[in-house]
Amino acid sequence: MIKNSVMLHGGIDFSHSNRGCQALSFGSIDFITSLDPTIKKIILPAYYIRRRRVSEYFELSPDKPIFIERKFYSIFSVFLVLILSKLGLSIFVRRLSFFRDVSSCRYFFNVFGGDSFSDIYGTKQFLEFAIPSLIAIMLKMDHVLLPQTFGPFQRKAIPFYVGRFIVRRSSSVYARDIKSMEFISETYNYEVKLSSDVSFLLPPKEIRLEIKSNGLRVVGINISGLCYFNSYRGVSSRFDAYKNLMISLIHRLSEHYYIIFIPHTYNTLGTDSSSDDLAAIIEFISHIDFPIQYMLIENNFSYSELKFIISKCDYFIGSRMHSIFSSIDMRIPFYALSYSYKFSSTINLYSEFGSHTSIINIDSSEVDNIVDKIVIDINQKLDNK
Repeated sequence: MIKNSVMLHGGIDFSHSNRGCQALSFGSIDFITSLDPTIKKIILPAYYIRRRRVSEYFELSPDKPIFIERKFYSIFSVFLVLILSKLGLSIFVRRLSFFRDVSSCRYFFNVFGGDSFSDIYGTKQFLEFAIPSLIAIMLKMDHVLLPQTFGPFQRKAIPFYVGRFIVRRSSSVYARDIKSMEFISETYNYEVKLSSDVSFLLPPKEIRLEIKSNGLRVVGINISGLCYFNSYRGVSSRFDAYKNLMISLIHRLSEHYYIIFIPHTYNTLGTDSSSDDLAAIIEFISHIDFPIQYMLIENNFSYSELKFIISKCDYFIGSRMHSIFSSIDMRIPFYALSYSYKFSSTINLYSEFGSHTSIINIDSSEVDNIVDKIVIDINQKLDNK
């Protein structure tokens, strides 16, 4: 029997308010089909304990004839299949949908949310991504880890050893940066393939956009709600100087440049969030007390549509990593204000296009120096453009 189905796990959400998560979802599909163009069906496995859930179906676009189904399996049936298969009694579970689907799939892919192959978000979140991989491996499925960030692990505990088990039993492991590659190679003694982030597979989607810059050069600015509100779980109180940094930066740019404020994680329904970029930008603008020519992007645009908007900038400054990926892909010079470990090693691969500075735990005395660096970089890049 020719197997043209696969399973894909790891935070796949095609309508997520974080456009980086959207990019991860759509890009993972494109990456899988580029690896094997014969794939016709992708199952997104999910699990329930008591209440049965109905499957969800997705049609990404007419030019991609791929059947995508989010299918829900009973935890009881999953473990029944696992136990009886190990005992050589799979004949008794052949009618269960989980067994049939596993048998029909060529690969099990896991992208771990892009950056959750680590313990920095806690053991619980790591295991939520890891357990489906463990099940797939124990059922002898061909297991592949898609391009993502690996590590760091703060200590050698359960996530570290479970991660090693998964890596060493995968047929292929793809890293999206040098540091992740080195971590897997040196710590787990496994050969890793270097790949660009899956978002680079997504082309920009053109929209109607009128930029009234009055002859000024256009600088795109992404203000991160996570850094601005400084209260997001796990990283709160690490960005006390971020607001002052952005105010000082915009003040320096306002005289010579036209600003486009571009959110990258936002919910246009207006739900309260400690990481909403659009809410942060709106509050930020309300506190500006100096003249500025600007445009605010506030419609519910997709990742590919925001990539198109970024492509219309002469220079881009952002704190969301996938907004920076868009500028790199569109060859727009950039400056990344990084709030996470994952920035440096990934951005360093594209240093010819831009620079980055960590903003974790900076204090007010460092603000002017960072702003000077950015302004100098903008002037140098645009003078040579």
